[in-house]
Amino acid sequence: MKKEKNNSEIEEKILEELVHTSNGDVITYKDLNEALNKIRGNLIQKLLDKEFDNHMQYQKGSHEEKETNNRRNGSGSKKTIRTQEGNFDVIMPRDRESSFEPIIVPKRKRIIEDIAEHVTLLYAKGNSVRDIREILESMYGTKLNEQFISDATKMVNEEVVSWKNKSLKEMYTVIYMDCLYTFVRNEKNVSEKMAVYVALGLDIEGNKEIIGFWIGDSESSSFWYGILEEIKERGVKDIIFLCTDGVAGFKEILESSYPKTIHQRCIVHITRNMCKCVTNKQRQELCNDLKAIYKADSLEEAKANVETFRSKWSKNKLLIKRMDDYEGSMLELFSYSDNIRKMIYTTNAIESVNSCLRKVTNGKGCFINVTALEKVLYLRIQDLEKKWKRKKKSNLELILNELLELFGETIEKYIEV
Repeated sequence: MKKEKNNSEIEEKILEELVHTSNGDVITYKDLNEALNKIRGNLIQKLLDKEFDNHMQYQKGSHEEKETNNRRNGSGSKKTIRTQEGNFDVIMPRDRESSFEPIIVPKRKRIIEDIAEHVTLLYAKGNSVRDIREILESMYGTKLNEQFISDATKMVNEEVVSWKNKSLKEMYTVIYMDCLYTFVRNEKNVSEKMAVYVALGLDIEGNKEIIGFWIGDSESSSFWYGILEEIKERGVKDIIFLCTDGVAGFKEILESSYPKTIHQRCIVHITRNMCKCVTNKQRQELCNDLKAIYKADSLEEAKANVETFRSKWSKNKLLIKRMDDYEGSMLELFSYSDNIRKMIYTTNAIESVNSCLRKVTNGKGCFINVTALEKVLYLRIQDLEKKWKRKKKSNLELILNELLELFGETIEKYIEV
């Protein structure tokens, strides 16, 4: 009841102020908005001044003994801030020590949070600066220039640097690694194809997390080695499974960085590589024969199907050679339960992430620099991770028990009792 009474009193005061501000001339909804905006502007200034009074610990014009040596130092120039309700002019108070950091109108910011969040959200969805300007103008009825929108997205730059260097969890049950490509202008202003290395982790609680992304010239095992060493420095001590598409030399560099980690090659990529050895008409038949191996009910059945495969395709020497290379990766799956096999037999989880990232990179044409590319990728990743947090994790307890049975102490030390 007390809260309702306070709200009622506030409404009465706003109404009185509204009548006073508009001189009783509020007739249309537009008139009402204009009158309310005057009140909002005055309120922002009063709250700013109140913040400053609290910071200085004495009232303006006070001749009493001061608790601090800091003193008021006049006022700065008029500053225009932008909000979703409109633009407001405020005068920033100053102190001699320049220690005042206002909350309602932060220093070096001309954008109040709501509109800034809309700008970055639209940018994260892959909208161009021109598209964002048009959308926001239709939403707020105020004209925004491209520089304003560019300034709003620049606020993300520090977040990107902080995020790329954040500490990681000590253990991941699975890390998926893959690459996508986009175009970036180099120092000579020439469009250059760049590789974006992406790592997706699954922690012990079943949460998905983008561990990071890195920009390089082309996909190589040496670059991946640098990434593995970096995530080790950022706190990752143990990885149970690491799934990739089969970059040459990856197994060797993994053994150097994480010798206990099990490397699982993506079966989908294996199938694609083997399909290159047959004609288009034979591809479906080949896919069915491979599926009979990695989808078998037991290791014995899988081995029997491998022998059937070798006998059937014996005349295709290149295909048989690739089976020699890939057989171990397919049969290794049967060391684990069906639930774990489903989790590691393909890198579809990260390919799905890369597909979402391509939606915001492909529409951009060529990025003006690496910083612009990183900003778009970061914003898109934040958007994806928000969605993941809302999804319920399935089979978590069952999979964890199975991992405990297989990997014992490695898992146990990371489980909170």
